[in-house]
Amino acid sequence: MSQLGQHRDSTAGSQQSNGLATAGMVCGIIAAATFWVPFLYLLSSLVLGIVAVVLSHKARSRAGGAGFALTGLVCGYAAIALSIANGVIGALAAS
Repeated sequence: MSQLGQHRDSTAGSQQSNGLATAGMVCGIIAAATFWVPFLYLLSSLVLGIVAVVLSHKARSRAGGAGFALTGLVCGYAAIALSIANGVIGALAAS
């Protein structure tokens, strides 16, 4: 096998986990930024927060992208908590 082929094989897993980490971070940031939007927080914040947490946990279990994955976890968990709190406060205020 040529050295170019060996280089491609050794970086394939790292690129994939970086992609997962980046996707988790982007989903987490969008989820954290949209938790306050009325009627949209369930779709955008809660669902994207869960997706961010899942993607970021998968990325952290692989090599590479640890910083992006951590950002995705923090933003994802924060978005989930804030969207649930927003729903509870909205329900209490409506009654």
